[in-house]
Amino acid sequence: MTEWILSTENLSRSFGGLAAVDQVSFQVKKDEVFGIVGPNGAGKSTLFNLIAGVLPPSHGKIEAFGHRIDRMPTQKRCWLGIGRTFQAAQMFPTHTIGESLLSAGSAKHRGVAGWLRPVDLKSDRQEMLEFLDFIGLAGMEDLLPSELTNLQQQKLAIGMALITDPQLLLLDEPSGGLIEAEVLELLAFIKSIRVRGITIVVIDHKMRLMMNLSDRIMVMSAGKMIALDVPKKIASDVNVQNAYLGRPAGSD
Repeated sequence: MTEWILSTENLSRSFGGLAAVDQVSFQVKKDEVFGIVGPNGAGKSTLFNLIAGVLPPSHGKIEAFGHRIDRMPTQKRCWLGIGRTFQAAQMFPTHTIGESLLSAGSAKHRGVAGWLRPVDLKSDRQEMLEFLDFIGLAGMEDLLPSELTNLQQQKLAIGMALITDPQLLLLDEPSGGLIEAEVLELLAFIKSIRVRGITIVVIDHKMRLMMNLSDRIMVMSAGKMIALDVPKKIASDVNVQNAYLGRPAGSD
């Protein structure tokens, strides 16, 4: 029996009467990489913000790990096991890389007691050093994020999400600002995350990355889902080709 780790049903979000996400329903299998693609303005980032709790839906529902989460605060979604990154890698500019990971890691501790617990404990530092090694930044804990390359910054942003111990990781445009060689390294890095038993939902505009990374791909256009299938079938889907060529899905 298929185990669904995330699902949406008729999920919608409108802004001033304009539907940014319009009746979107899908399910994500445990341990898969689920890709979301679409042209600019398709509603991809709005959908991510709905899942992460940044925005409330206008209609519909979201379930994760068997729980209804569409009205659940962002922090509780983190405690439930959902981690995310952002399009622009959001870090603490005055924190070192090590401090950034330690601060991010504190988010997984529940309640006031968790936030007030010391972050310089030996176990916290050991965990931070292990994450630095995993994300390829070993020995860089005293550097500032501004001293990193674009790829290293993306890895740090992903590491800050991973250190919260997510079972479901949402990656929003991880290849943004990267050159082709860096994208290939990023692809290998994300695959190494999957090996850790983490389910991944990823938005990205680089189709080669998405085709090589995703088990299934959902395509959005004008807020709607227009296709959902394995990469090979998505590549030959007429509605998908129309959306990327600027013609409305289903047009002649």
